[in-house]
This record gives sequence, structure tokens and C-alpha cells, in this order.
Amino acid sequence: MFARTAALALFATLPWCAGCTALDKSDECRAVAQLTNPVLSDIDHDRTVVKGPTYRIIAAKYEALAVTLGQVKIRTKHVAEAVNDYQRVLNEAARDARNFADALDGKDEARLLIARASAARTVRHEASALSRLDLACHVGR
Repeated sequence: MFARTAALALFATLPWCAGCTALDKSDECRAVAQLTNPVLSDIDHDRTVVKGPTYRIIAAKYEALAVTLGQVKIRTKHVAEAVNDYQRVLNEAARDARNFADALDGKDEARLLIARASAARTVRHEASALSRLDLACHVGR
């Protein structure tokens, strides 16, 4: 009789635990968005000034955002993996911004072309990482 009561108690708590996971995931995704969106908005604004020093500042913002995202406590496996992917993309974007700044400062057309091609590749990687993050945040809600 005790085993049956314990089993019923266990099954009664399972839906509640699943709900907690969804809430945790929702909170984690919201935290990532609240950290990321203002920085990316600033970067979009900064990009209007096409000068080497500006792109070095942009690179620093990308790197700082990657570090900040790494400090967010994420317990949901799929969200954590997606955030790790996005951190890699942010570091890639920082490298691209720094290379673009160097090419601008050197007025080197060949390096500018290479930097633009690398940035285009990073944009594709970003789209993939954002898609994965979106999927991790919305599946099973």
C-alpha cells in the first residue's frame, strides 16, 4: 500500500516538475534576450560610423557580450548549448570587426574585401546560431 501511495505521489509531481523546466527555460531565454538586445542595438548604431576606432569599440562590445552571456546561469541543456554557439559567433564577430578596423586604418582594399567576406560568413553562422537558440527557447513550451 505504501509503495502504491508513493508512486501516486511521484506521478502527481511529474507535471509540476515539467512545468518548472519550462519556466526555467523561459527565464533563461528572457535573461539572454535582456542582455543581448541592448548591446546589439548599440552595435547597430555604432556601425553607422565607418572608422577603425569605431570598429575596435564594436569588437570590444561583442567580446564583452560573449563574456557576459557566459556568466548567465543556464540549467537547460539545449539552451546552454545554443548560448555557447552564440558566444562563439560573438567572438567571431569581434575578430571580424577588429580585422575590418585594421583594414580601414591601413586603407587596404584587398584586406577590406577579405574582412567583408569573413563578416558575411559570420552573418550566416549567426543566423544558424540564432535559429538554434530560438528553437531551444520555444520547443516544448
